Amino acid sequence: HNTTDQIIEERLRSSHSVPGTPSVFEHDEIDLYLHHSSISGRSIPLNVAVIDASMILFSQLFPLLEDKYHQAMSQRFLEIIRLTKGSRQEAIEANLITALAMALNNVASTRERSICFTEGQLKKSLCTLILHTLCHSNPTLRCASSHVLSRLIQVIDDSHLRSDLTRICLERLKDARDIPSRTGYALGLASLCQSSQHLNRTVAVLQ
Repeated sequence: HNTTDQIIEERLRSSHSVPGTPSVFEHDEIDLYLHHSSISGRSIPLNVAVIDASMILFSQLFPLLEDKYHQAMSQRFLEIIRLTKGSRQEAIEANLITALAMALNNVASTRERSICFTEGQLKKSLCTLILHTLCHSNPTLRCASSHVLSRLIQVIDDSHLRSDLTRICLERLKDARDIPSRTGYALGLASLCQSSQHLNRTVAVLQ
């Protein structure tokens, strides 16, 4: 093809690139149909690709780390959420919950999962993070958080923690009036239920 430096420069500066990402050829709509035979072959913005790879790496390293590192990371996650607002905060929350879900899935699948989560402060930090997003305005985040809560209880296998979380969700559900909170805590209780009696109590509160 006949091209010039000026054409290339204009192409790189065009509006076809994804906002907020470096302008490169692979980020335009042409790539979508050039790779139509394989979704995984489609190019994605560099910042999105880096975040996705980071979440995968985090989930793989998480089961191998000592509790003191889990604690440091969970505290850092809470601090980051506290310092951000609006759409940026929601994006960070979505990434953190996704990474945590992947990590707990990996912990649940390993035989040595009992070595994890022995520190009480770590449990508290993780529960605080999950409960924060459990009543989020974004329904996808609410559902993802309930899944993470279910996985956390499975991994920790602590009857006292399960009981405390059930009590918290039930009390907050009774007081909640907005739809996100009611649906979120109901989902949380469903993840924590061990018997039909617990489920019936949740249904009674919702009626």
